[in-house]
Amino acid sequence: MVALLVIFGVSPKWLNGESNVNGCFKELGSISLGLYVVHLLLLGYVRETVVSVMPNNPIWLQMGTIFIILLVLSVGIVEMLKRNKWTAKLLLGKV
Repeated sequence: MVALLVIFGVSPKWLNGESNVNGCFKELGSISLGLYVVHLLLLGYVRETVVSVMPNNPIWLQMGTIFIILLVLSVGIVEMLKRNKWTAKLLLGKV
């Protein structure tokens, strides 16, 4: 009950205000489709490469490495696609 009061009482004031956190959420929301698609397309290739390069390392280290590589590649590719009007409209769904 208290959690619902906090969510409905504080969230509108916080989310409607101009803050750095709000700007980050807006940016993430605008590129999330591109991040999902690029991440999905690259996952197989990056996983195979990391596992072949680091076969004797623990699985948590391999998974962490895969996550970091995919995050950097996905954000980089989406940022490049955003720069062109047509690729942003066709591939990222920008209006």
